[in-house]
Amino acid sequence: MQLGDIMLVRGTGVISASLSAAQKIIYSKSRSSHVLFCLSDGCFIHSTGDGGVHLKFVLDELEEIKDNWRIIRLKHLPQSKKNALALAGFYFLDQSYNHKFLISGSEHKAFCSELVGKIYQRANVPILGNKAPHRLTPAHFDREADRQVMWKDVTGDCKDYLKEHEDSVDEHRLMYNTLNISLRRNKYIAEKKTEVWESIRAIDPEMYNKIKPLLDEANMRKQVKFWDQ
Repeated sequence: MQLGDIMLVRGTGVISASLSAAQKIIYSKSRSSHVLFCLSDGCFIHSTGDGGVHLKFVLDELEEIKDNWRIIRLKHLPQSKKNALALAGFYFLDQSYNHKFLISGSEHKAFCSELVGKIYQRANVPILGNKAPHRLTPAHFDREADRQVMWKDVTGDCKDYLKEHEDSVDEHRLMYNTLNISLRRNKYIAEKKTEVWESIRAIDPEMYNKIKPLLDEANMRKQVKFWDQ
């Protein structure tokens, strides 16, 4: 599993089955009800109705889905874009779930396939004809997985990798937890800094206006950014 890979899954419940069936209008061979974006080996980010945008460890996801999952990888993805994709994935952490599926997009909300589209869009990597993120569904990615024109199916390689590394699950979970904690820490610190500067603006607007250019410059240099800060 590599940064930028997309995992196509279907849950075991009735709702997942209904979502998959409904999308056959878009693509007759659609079979997925949900998609996830790979941030690193074993670590995915996705958006769900009960949790919004959050991280998920791959083995935890595999316990909740049917066995016919797939992972696809964009062909000819420039190495120079991989860092941008990672930063774009971090950016959307903790957004709410967009319940207006296919109806309207939002800067502050995202459903699963919309999130994937927004990540690629923010990284300036065009996919699926630059279709608006809120117009993307798991069915669109199912179609790409079957066509294998712009994307290739790497499911077999990923399954082999998981099998070969069964003895190092704890190590991979540690890496996942470390990334999750690091992102949470960065987000918390950024939130507290924002609160401090907002307090200064309220108490002494003149001072705030003097230091604001320095704040803006610091924000421009900051690599890891979040949508709500």
